[in-house]
Amino acid sequence: MLIGFIIIISCLFIDQFTKILARKYLKNNKSREITKSLSLYYLENSGGAYGIYSGNYWFLYAATILSLFVCLYLLKYYDINKNTFFSVSICVLIGGILGNFIDRIVFSYVTDFIYIKDKKRNLPIFNFADVFILIGTIFTFVSYIFI
Repeated sequence: MLIGFIIIISCLFIDQFTKILARKYLKNNKSREITKSLSLYYLENSGGAYGIYSGNYWFLYAATILSLFVCLYLLKYYDINKNTFFSVSICVLIGGILGNFIDRIVFSYVTDFIYIKDKKRNLPIFNFADVFILIGTIFTFVSYIFI
């Protein structure tokens, strides 16, 4: 269980540290182009993905808390020693969920700053917590299939 705690704290640290840097260096400048397809663009998102449920804090809080309870239940229900990949995936997911939840509680918005340009689609601006949530979710479903 110690490894799970370390994974969650590591994800939280990466997410919160990069958001601190984004607020410090991007908030007034708004954007910095890294490559033709990658930019850093500061955004305060008071909603979920693509800004859905913007300003609906109680719904977002409830959804976050429910997600955390489901993840904690899955960690308890499935033995970490039997399926380490599943447990690590859930811990990465928890780290991402907590990263955005901290922003919502402290600032009433989530700090997003990574923008991948795509000519075909309008992709959302995101942060590392979103990456951890996506990776954790995908790997959890993949590992769940093989439990």
